[in-house]
Amino acid sequence: MTRSWKTASLFTIAVRAHLAISALQSCQTNIDCDKIFSIEHKLGLSTCHEGVCTNPFEKGCLQAISTTKSFDHEQYSDFIKNRVCNSNDAAASQMCREVNNDHRFEEVRIAANNWESSVMLSWIYQIILSEILDVPATVEFNADGKNTDAGSFYDRSSRFIFGTVAYPFDNLKEAAEIKEEGNICDSNSKEPCAHMIPEIWAGSEGLLKAEVDRGYATDGGDVGFLGRIGFYVPKYTVERDSSLISYFGLKGEANRAKLAETFKTPTSWGDYCTEVRNCASANDVTERAPLSVEESESYFVQDAYTGHFRILEKNNCTNNPQCTGHFLSPQCDWTSYGEAQMYWNNISLESDGPIKPNSSYDSKQMKQIWNAANATKSDVFMWYWTPDIWAQQFDGTQAEFQRVLFQKPTKDCIEHRLSLLNVDQRCSEDPILRIGDEVSACDYQAFAVKKAMSTALMSQLNREGGLLQSPAPEFLSKIRLPSTAVDNLFSDWIELETKIPKDYASREAACVWVYENLDYLITQVPYGYPRTIKKRVYGATRTASIAFAVIATLCVLLTSSIVVSWKDTMVLKLVSVDILVWIIVGAAFVVTGSFAIAVKTSDSTCMLSRWMTVLGYAVVLLPIIIKVATINKLVREARQLRPFALNPKRLDLLFVSAILAIIIFLITTTIISPVKAMSVASMDSSDGFVVSVGKVCASSPIEWNPLDYGIQGVLVLIACVLVIQSRDVFEEFNEGQGLALMVYSHFIFLLLRVVDNVLVTRFFGRNRFLLEVDSILKSLDIISALTFYFGQKFLPLICPSDYQEPRMAARHEQDIALHTLRVEVEPNSGGEDIAIVGCVEIAKDSELLGSLNIPEGSKSDDDIFSESAVSSLSSA
Repeated sequence: MTRSWKTASLFTIAVRAHLAISALQSCQTNIDCDKIFSIEHKLGLSTCHEGVCTNPFEKGCLQAISTTKSFDHEQYSDFIKNRVCNSNDAAASQMCREVNNDHRFEEVRIAANNWESSVMLSWIYQIILSEILDVPATVEFNADGKNTDAGSFYDRSSRFIFGTVAYPFDNLKEAAEIKEEGNICDSNSKEPCAHMIPEIWAGSEGLLKAEVDRGYATDGGDVGFLGRIGFYVPKYTVERDSSLISYFGLKGEANRAKLAETFKTPTSWGDYCTEVRNCASANDVTERAPLSVEESESYFVQDAYTGHFRILEKNNCTNNPQCTGHFLSPQCDWTSYGEAQMYWNNISLESDGPIKPNSSYDSKQMKQIWNAANATKSDVFMWYWTPDIWAQQFDGTQAEFQRVLFQKPTKDCIEHRLSLLNVDQRCSEDPILRIGDEVSACDYQAFAVKKAMSTALMSQLNREGGLLQSPAPEFLSKIRLPSTAVDNLFSDWIELETKIPKDYASREAACVWVYENLDYLITQVPYGYPRTIKKRVYGATRTASIAFAVIATLCVLLTSSIVVSWKDTMVLKLVSVDILVWIIVGAAFVVTGSFAIAVKTSDSTCMLSRWMTVLGYAVVLLPIIIKVATINKLVREARQLRPFALNPKRLDLLFVSAILAIIIFLITTTIISPVKAMSVASMDSSDGFVVSVGKVCASSPIEWNPLDYGIQGVLVLIACVLVIQSRDVFEEFNEGQGLALMVYSHFIFLLLRVVDNVLVTRFFGRNRFLLEVDSILKSLDIISALTFYFGQKFLPLICPSDYQEPRMAARHEQDIALHTLRVEVEPNSGGEDIAIVGCVEIAKDSELLGSLNIPEGSKSDDDIFSESAVSSLSSA
């Protein structure tokens, strides 16, 4: 059914119509509000605010109703609490409770259609989401094209309003586009947006399909009740003539005169005063003349104009053999085939309303005419739909709606209408096109009313493996209300209006229905919800990670101070103080990353940890790789008695280029997919409704961990290969076991970190524990590396006699040749100073040593190498 009317003033057209914003209950003190609600309900939760009694359900339906009834759902006592806050609520509002932002479900916004059942369904969904599932929920009415809190179930002023659009599919599209931009749809969005439309009637399924094809919406399944469209007559009409309840008593020439005489033409107030009777004075039909154009066009005004039905020329069978009775047809853009049904069933009824091209009426006028018929007990034949609260208010009265039966709907008839009698054809100026062909003569079929969802809602699924995902998509897709739900809601609403103000009656009807059907509604909630979310704490590993990070920091500081103090010693000069400094700087980077992630997991610490770790290991390993590779090549050339040109600036450029390449890699990956702190969850093994949550560092949609480990792995493997190659390099330039142990320890700890972060994560999922273990491993890696590498260098300086004499004695005892290098610094063609290195092999013979002007009593390698040679090699 395509409903597209705006109904802002329909409360004024019927005795007890429910389609507008009525006056709010005024007050001066809280006592005034207590009196209003203390007759039977004793809510006691409404206060006087700015001269108006507030919404007694502002804090929550279940909380309010538990104070008025014996809450006999003890198993659901946890729900008696303030509702969860939504984007309509002010900051630090006392009317709601905040949920931890880290674990807050994304808000769900429901776009109500412009009729009562849709508003009531929106409220029911809002109550369950906000009070049971802890999902923030608001209602979108498209008021003045802007988002507003007016009309929400929790609206402080208890306003009852309608959406201005029958089927706001544009809201679903807006929500989907907002989601694609990385934002969320709520009441603060620039344009009206929504995740759900509560009702899609049969005639608008084509609109839903079109939006699904465009990728903005999905079919949300059935609401749970059946919608019926058809023709209705009052109960008193059937009691007068039961043949009028079926098309068998309507069709054919034999019934033409009966229909013309029974179903007269309704008369507007203005036409009555100008064409029927002067309204200068009151009579049994009108109290006065209409005072406005709106009143003049009205067919019924309570306590002013009761309405009038008369025989026009079309109804006069004496003067017009082709006379017809009158029926009320809706506007052509609604799902109505009345004109075709009357023609092909040979029923002499014709609509004669003011709206062209099909001489129809809008919903306001149809309701007025039915009310006029009820007031005057005139017969009326009208197209309408159920369930509907306005129609339901006549239940049990003489004006109760009685459905008129037509031919049984067939598949061919229904498909023909959908394919041929579309809106354009029904609204054609050509009556031949409007009536179609004979296959269109069947009755309307009952249909399951559907829901429509935005793809933005479906995107809330699969968050953190499903444990932290919002229950809203599954709940709203799954929920099916009982078939009698809407009828019961409307009945309660109508009854409550006789006891409390109508603005509050609608909300109480919705709330009471939820309370009384709580057992059923809980069955519609996804399993495992509502969930209790608790923060996972790994006390021991966190303390250990911080402790090891502190120890590693102290190691870096101690190493730095020793290097600065002994930088002029020959031992440190031989390995280059600059290289030692870079190794210490790299170690400090890694420790910084380890410390940051151990203390707190946040977006900033995650990014800092990644940058410091990748960059730190590069700064530690690259100088060693460049140095060892250069020395290995130097020694190979020297052994071949070939000079070797060594350009320190070229080595510096190589180091800087490699570091810059890694920095560019980090910048690029951070822009594309930055590492952020993400929540991860695991189900409590002892309670399926408790989820433990922690934070880890991860990037999405692209995961950079494999590349980061790849960079570190390549550097470590290169270093390992070079260290193995340098085993036979003469000891003056081979840093021995210290360098080997440092590189090997890097390799072992890298393997452990890969196992921790990749393999364990794949089988057990990410969690904070593994992140803290990774921090511990990095700290231990730095502690080990500094101990192995710098310990070998510092011990000879601390205990020189223990390390120099035994080493030299061992060498003199061996009958091997000594090697020394001749280093000359010469300018190259470009004006740069380069070191020309050559190798001289000297036997341990005093005569040869004497010929080389090397003192025979030299016992230390330091005596062999001049300061200039050491300086040149160090800079290299």
